Amino acid sequence: MTSNSSPWRLIVSETTDPYWNIAMEEAILLSGEKNIFHPTIRFWINSDAAVIGIFQDPSLEVDLKFCSDMSVAVIRRFTGGGAVYHDLGNLNWSVFISRKHRMVLDVMNEGLPGIFKVLSRGIVEGLSSLGLSAQYKFPNSILAGGKKISGIAGSVKVHRILCHGTLLVNSDLDRLWKVLTPNYTAIKGKIVNRHVRSTRSEVTTLDKELVRPIGIEQVKIVLTKAVERVYGIRLEVSDLTYDEKKCAEKLHQEKYLKDMWNYTHTRT
Repeated sequence: MTSNSSPWRLIVSETTDPYWNIAMEEAILLSGEKNIFHPTIRFWINSDAAVIGIFQDPSLEVDLKFCSDMSVAVIRRFTGGGAVYHDLGNLNWSVFISRKHRMVLDVMNEGLPGIFKVLSRGIVEGLSSLGLSAQYKFPNSILAGGKKISGIAGSVKVHRILCHGTLLVNSDLDRLWKVLTPNYTAIKGKIVNRHVRSTRSEVTTLDKELVRPIGIEQVKIVLTKAVERVYGIRLEVSDLTYDEKKCAEKLHQEKYLKDMWNYTHTRT
């Protein structure tokens, strides 16, 4: 049963361009931040890409030669956490919400893990409704059958919060491990301890756990219904606002297409 309050936005992005999709994520979080903002759920899919956390060094987390040879994009996102692999079998999900929303007020003092636990509930419920043993695992994962099926990252700004994650539906796991090859040996000339390192986890896909094929579109429907049910809200299909589109265009051109950001940007 849904509430009678204003609907949340549901944005289902059509582009699979990873540079555009990451730019859209940041644009929704930042655009018109002081204006009225409706909570938003977004589903998006990237073509082959290695997406690293903002505090990571790509040469320590990704096989850059393999990515270059196989046309796998390497992109630094604006949120923390470890490196992830995206392909057309991976569904990305995002929840954008006001810092003052009742859902997150009680967990703000727990930091991002508390926020992740609350804002991933719809995804956990959706997976559970398919018959999986799904659960949130501190600090930033969703497990299915005891294996990682979704990694989570996020950002807290003055007015808004973003929680976003992957969902391995039918991704190529062999290719994933060829792309993500953490180098735990210090590379000459680098101060490795300045960078957040990825943690290698046993991962699984939705179709492996279900022991049957399942399509991305079907998963979107299941998750949409679960989010509405868990949060007692109604989702309404929408699009980016004018301000969000302009912000995304600027970020795409001036940030995410730049090697300076993706490869050499470091945070200490």
